Amino acid sequence: MALTISPSKALSEFIKSLPEKDDYPSNLKDLRNSGEKVLLTNLDMRWIGNYIRKMESPKVYLHELIKGCDVVIPSPPPDPPRNKELEARIVRLRKEQEQRVYNKMIQNVSRTPEGKEESFAAEMKLINSQLIEVLGFAVSLFAAFAFGFTGINYMIGPLDFGIRALLGVVSALIVAIAELYFLARVLGDYEFFHFQKQKGKLKIS
Repeated sequence: MALTISPSKALSEFIKSLPEKDDYPSNLKDLRNSGEKVLLTNLDMRWIGNYIRKMESPKVYLHELIKGCDVVIPSPPPDPPRNKELEARIVRLRKEQEQRVYNKMIQNVSRTPEGKEESFAAEMKLINSQLIEVLGFAVSLFAAFAFGFTGINYMIGPLDFGIRALLGVVSALIVAIAELYFLARVLGDYEFFHFQKQKGKLKIS
């Protein structure tokens, strides 16, 4: 885009005072012949500068003539209308790029934990085993107490009620100690499984 210059009063008077010649640029001729405002180009200003350097007298300086001149910058051309197909393609490519970025962010995160059904089945198996152990513990205590309270009575003979009760409690206590050992092992296995499951979840997240 070429710049245009609106000449100042001093520049206009200088151009009009030039002697009559045929080799002047067209814009300078228009300015000399008409009183209207004529815009000059950078080529016109270059011609004036060369003309001033060749002048012998009176001495005139170009920078004095261009004081007060206005530089007219042309408006940029309007943007061409955008292709609708191109717009749709850009939108589609942008969505695909966003989806790729999202997939890359979550590629190490499982939406469903691996082996979820197997983990649930194993957990239920441990819970059932725990319930069976607790129930067996209660039955064993009752059977041991019954053996000490009534079984020894049949084997030895009639005993005092207090002695029978004491024998039942001692028998139940002995069985309870043994049962607690095995019950603790079952509970320990369950806690270990639960800990490993939580550890796996932390690794996934």
